[in-house]
Amino acid sequence: MSRSSVWLPDGTKRLWPPMDLTDGSMAEALDPEKARGKQVVSAGAKTTKTGVWEARTTQKWSFKPEVSKKAYVAPPPPQPVKREKPKDPEPTPAAELYELGERLRREADGLAGQAAPPSLLVQLGMKCDNADSIKKVLKDWDNKGKGEMLKGALRNNLRNIGLNASSTEADEMFDSWDDDKGGSLDMEELKTALMKAGDAARDFKSRPDPTQLRALELRKKGDLAVEAAMATEAAARLDGELSSMASELEARADVRLGSLLQKRRINPGAVVTQWAKSRGEHRDELSKRDFREAVLELFQGNAAKKGSSSPRPTSPARATSASEIDAVFDEYDEDGGGYMDMEEAKTMIKGLQAAGVKAEEERRLKEKEAREMRAKANKLAAIALTGASGGNGDDSTIGELIPASALGDGGAMAAKQKHK
Repeated sequence: MSRSSVWLPDGTKRLWPPMDLTDGSMAEALDPEKARGKQVVSAGAKTTKTGVWEARTTQKWSFKPEVSKKAYVAPPPPQPVKREKPKDPEPTPAAELYELGERLRREADGLAGQAAPPSLLVQLGMKCDNADSIKKVLKDWDNKGKGEMLKGALRNNLRNIGLNASSTEADEMFDSWDDDKGGSLDMEELKTALMKAGDAARDFKSRPDPTQLRALELRKKGDLAVEAAMATEAAARLDGELSSMASELEARADVRLGSLLQKRRINPGAVVTQWAKSRGEHRDELSKRDFREAVLELFQGNAAKKGSSSPRPTSPARATSASEIDAVFDEYDEDGGGYMDMEEAKTMIKGLQAAGVKAEEERRLKEKEAREMRAKANKLAAIALTGASGGNGDDSTIGELIPASALGDGGAMAAKQKHK
């Protein structure tokens, strides 16, 4: 009878079915405590010197654990969630943003013309907004040192400080100050009146006209639209510069070759030992032919590895002709003999790799600059089009939002003229 190893509830491991019991239920077989208290000895049982029963049994148990013989198959791993990268919004054309900015500015000018001017008292308070200005006005108005001012002199005094008031307006304001209706004000009464005028001006500034607020908001939106148009033009200019740079770098064989050598992690010190096939007097030297064949093999392997994927602007996937490779070799072959020793070959490989790294870094920086300018243009355009106020409400200047280098020659001067 075959037996299997099983774990009992008390944590012990034993063979199944058990052979040390002659009778008892399945629960007793699984519970050693019950089994010890009810042991039935069959024929042939004997005792040992220690008094422990040794029993033999031929009882067949009806229960037998089923063990699956199927191989374990692990469940498939969870599939990663594919999240599509959000597409950049379509940029608003610069001409449309310029038109929007001019329209908003015209609306702001129209509302500013509709606002009622401040009263004569408020205008006077704006001239006398602190103790020093009040002291100066009192001194000018009492230039003869009489210590008082007559009703008829107020209009001339107002005109002297830049306030054009009619005789009626000047008389009405004087009467509001002259409590005893005596027709004159001493310097103390006049000082009190000027202080009240300053309070009225400050109250007017703290509660501006809603029409003026709307005009200010429209003007700010117009300025943002113009700034967004300039940023859009700067972003387009940077995109053009990036495209031109990528074409120039792609046309250089040394850059393509250096980029490939860098990505394939070619060891400059091992080039001669791995690529050189010359024998005789040129043993341990790298020939132009060996270099050309090794490089062409690298390009072919790189193209096969990339498959149908589209290369980046500075990718070495573009085919490099044998003549271009020979020209690169001749550039580093100082004596023009067609062979390089280990040091010369190492210098060439390091120089090519450095050229590839430098070109990739220049492209990356230009791409980052264009991307940031495009994002800035889109943000400014969204603010101008939706009418939301920008950030913390500070009026940002064009110089802060758009670097002068991105505006090109004469761009900064043109920006200031458009902004005005």
